[in-house]
Amino acid sequence: MKTKNTPELEDIKLPKNNLKDRLKNILILALLLSVALTYFIMESRLRRATQAHEAAITTLTEQNSQAMAELRIQAETFIEFSNRTYVHMLMKPLAWAVRAEMIRDNREQIDTYLAQFVKEKYVASVMVVDPEGNIIMASNKKMVGQAFASAYPPALLSNSATMVESAAGGEYFASTPLMGYDVRMGSLVANFQPEVFQPFLLSQ
Repeated sequence: MKTKNTPELEDIKLPKNNLKDRLKNILILALLLSVALTYFIMESRLRRATQAHEAAITTLTEQNSQAMAELRIQAETFIEFSNRTYVHMLMKPLAWAVRAEMIRDNREQIDTYLAQFVKEKYVASVMVVDPEGNIIMASNKKMVGQAFASAYPPALLSNSATMVESAAGGEYFASTPLMGYDVRMGSLVANFQPEVFQPFLLSQ
């Protein structure tokens, strides 16, 4: 019985062009995979670097905001101290002068002192209040005869030494008792409106 001759496997040869095409396709696929892998690696590194950069910026921003807030508090505290010191320095000499003229019952000279004092920087008004709480002399003549408590804190008349109280809008009220030889003759009260702290740089 005769059988057909079958070619051996090693005898089977692929066309040269087909083999070259397959090798080319493999190389292209490998190149594409390499490019894709490189892209994903670079994209992952870039994403991590961006996240680290954003985190660093956030930290610096928070630290900067905290530093600015602390600096603002320090500036406000310093200005508050400076304003109070300025008010004390102005009130005491005037109180001594007014007290001396009250003992002499020289109201004309006291009016002159008040008129000069209100011209000082940041001084809004100044007045003399009697022990009953009535305004008897003032830089603003319209206030004379009015009850002090109708427009100002009555606590300013109960102090035994020079006191300075801050109010809304950056205002200050200062009060100094005017003591006679053995009795309180009244109080010297002034209203100051100094420059307030303007954080023109710290708010930016």
